[in-house]
Amino acid sequence: MSQSSASTAVEDGHSHDDGPEYPPGTVMLHSKLKTEKENKLTLVPTPTDDPRDPLAWPMWRKCLNFGLLSATTMALFTGLSIQHIFWAPMRKDLNVTYDDLTRARAAQLGSEAIACVIFIPFAKKYGRRPVYIASTFTFTWASWWSAYMKTVPELFLSNIFKGIAAAVNETAVQMSVRDMFFVNQRGSANAVYLAALKFGTSLSPIAAGAQAAKTGWRSSYVTLSAVMTVVTLLFAATFEETKFIPRAQGNAAEKSRRGGARLQTGDGVDSTRGETVAPPPERVRWPRDMSLQFLTTTDESIWRTMWNPIHVWWMPHILAASFIYGSSLALIIILSSMKSIIFPAPPYSFNPGQLGLLQLAPFVGSCLGIFYGGYLVDRLIVWLARRNQGLYEPEMRLYMMPLPAMVMAGGLAMFGITAGRGMHWIYPCIGSAMTSFGFGALGDMVLTCVIDAYPNMVSLAFVAIAFFRNTLSMIGTFGLGPWRGSMSVESMFIIVAVASLVINLFALPLVIWGKKARTVTAARYRRLAT
Repeated sequence: MSQSSASTAVEDGHSHDDGPEYPPGTVMLHSKLKTEKENKLTLVPTPTDDPRDPLAWPMWRKCLNFGLLSATTMALFTGLSIQHIFWAPMRKDLNVTYDDLTRARAAQLGSEAIACVIFIPFAKKYGRRPVYIASTFTFTWASWWSAYMKTVPELFLSNIFKGIAAAVNETAVQMSVRDMFFVNQRGSANAVYLAALKFGTSLSPIAAGAQAAKTGWRSSYVTLSAVMTVVTLLFAATFEETKFIPRAQGNAAEKSRRGGARLQTGDGVDSTRGETVAPPPERVRWPRDMSLQFLTTTDESIWRTMWNPIHVWWMPHILAASFIYGSSLALIIILSSMKSIIFPAPPYSFNPGQLGLLQLAPFVGSCLGIFYGGYLVDRLIVWLARRNQGLYEPEMRLYMMPLPAMVMAGGLAMFGITAGRGMHWIYPCIGSAMTSFGFGALGDMVLTCVIDAYPNMVSLAFVAIAFFRNTLSMIGTFGLGPWRGSMSVESMFIIVAVASLVINLFALPLVIWGKKARTVTAARYRRLAT
């Protein structure tokens, strides 16, 4: 196939020839359009001429919409992350043990695993907006409940409902990233999302801990709930739907409802993107013509969409991303939980305010890691594609993985050895920052690689990834009590560090054989993406 024909690749990232040279995910990122010496960056996916298409939105409108999504994400993950700072006072107020608190956190993770399987198909069929709104309202209600809970069952139930709401948000976000951004922008978009997530998990707890030290842990939950209420109302009023149905498909859907042919759609309902399907509509005027419809319905089967993740989890890119991201997050959760057990006890004797300040180090590390895995990798793939005759391969995002993999393993070992020996708190903080740098970079790289490799199957892929990830995290949290009782903190984290390094080696087969794997799975991908 010539370069000129390759540059007309369709949205799902494979050429019209569908040969082994252009499997799903391989796209022409550079094409020689005017002269043999002039390279132009090709927009992949190709936007339509319809101004309702989120890909065709001006950048300020994309940033505004994604900013709302990031703000909501930050608030949600603040609610998921602050509880472990309050464990010491909560033990007294609720008459619970550390084992009860870790089990409640495990229940939250278990509900996340199940909820993404059940509710994400609704985001695919009815649009992202109604699912986002329902999840934020649910989380706000559960946050108010947490502020006034008095019993152990309430602790478990409030955590379960927060887990359900968060699972929907974090999985659907990847669908919106795919809806709004081009291939060379997705790493940076995911970096913004992960930065918001880390702000919620690392920086917000500093303020929550300081407030709890002065006025009690319940007041921190009241503040969170009030903020969540405002964010939820703002989100419901202004967040625009990112699912796009081209006009030709919208007409087909209407015919289908009247007894015509059945409309089959992919993840972004964009199998016709880049084709001339109808005259462009009148110019959209913002905010008058904002996409605030509550439902954007297409003809997928809910039951089929719930079942299909079983058929995708074993595909090499999805399996590797699930294992790398899920296992790494489980190790981060173990580190976070151990902070809440080690530092309130001698020789540190930290109060909730001081525990909150410990989150500053991982926040700094995460920001550096997200910049590395997002912006720098986005720049790298453009350069690599230019050197590869214009062709971009999703595995190119993994070329910079060795550094964060080694830094993360070193950080885990440093945290465990220094905290286990009761050394000055700065040393565990450095280890925590190194760990977060590694996780931030690795997470951005592997998740964006999956989006690029199977772009029309994002919802199915991320349901599988989220289920696998939350299941591993739940197992790690449940096993934390017996594990820490059977060996020293130093021994625990040496094992964890070695495990982290071994886990990240699973990216190596993708780098070597990833394109071949995409070629082998191309037929299954196209079948599941329709």
